[in-house]
Amino acid sequence: MVDVRSVIAHTEPGRGFRQHEPGAVEILRRCCSQQKPHAGRDGIARRATRYQPSAEVAGSGSRDGSVSSGHLRIGCPPALIGRTLGPALHAFLQRWPNIQIEVREDISDQLTRAVLNDGLDFAIASTDMPQPHLESEALFEEQVWVFGASNAKLPRTTSLKLLSTLPLLIARRDNAIRELIERETRAAGLHLRILMESDSITLNQELVQKGTGYVVAPYFSLADRYKSGQLSGAPISNCTINRSLIRRKDRPVTRVMQEFLKILRPEIERVRKEARINDRR
Repeated sequence: MVDVRSVIAHTEPGRGFRQHEPGAVEILRRCCSQQKPHAGRDGIARRATRYQPSAEVAGSGSRDGSVSSGHLRIGCPPALIGRTLGPALHAFLQRWPNIQIEVREDISDQLTRAVLNDGLDFAIASTDMPQPHLESEALFEEQVWVFGASNAKLPRTTSLKLLSTLPLLIARRDNAIRELIERETRAAGLHLRILMESDSITLNQELVQKGTGYVVAPYFSLADRYKSGQLSGAPISNCTINRSLIRRKDRPVTRVMQEFLKILRPEIERVRKEARINDRR
């Protein structure tokens, strides 16, 4: 967890309980409404109805309409945090220094779980298939590449057939990139040659640089090492992943989120244009 600003508490005063599963409050409200009128039950029902995450809970405004206080929890993969969140957070905190910001840097699969478990308000993540409890806004498509040691002889573009012959250092299951690659190779009647399964980005990078194997990843994940000559790389034909903004469907877009997204979107657009340039390689 990376704390950009000090976070005082995760549970604000006045919340009777945390909503851990999508639809939990609505289920409780329906159960209470089906019971006979009773003072105790009526009190529970009223409390359940009142528990609606709102701009007043996650961010309050001043008379002139600006955001005066609030708390925002954001997630982002390491490859995009410097390209998107860094510039946006600098501008946002210059304008609203009283907002408490919590940033989590992690792989997309962990960020998705954190959003689902109410550990994050929203996250930028790789998405392959839609999830029923998540609202997903596509930001841009990113080309998936195969990366190898600096002296590896890769063609200008890698086919799935060639990819299936390479020893791969690949993420464990339930990973968007792995699921995408496995689905595409199966559809082509091919099988991946998996040398090792690991979710450690650092370990995979070190092993690839030493020539142990190859890694499949979105371009930006290893773009800096590729540009500096530490790694070789090539895009995989007709293979892209969506980078999306995800949040829970049962959570409103608070005023704090709205203001932050206004600042974040120009940074996203800049990265989207860079992604398109690399797609045309």
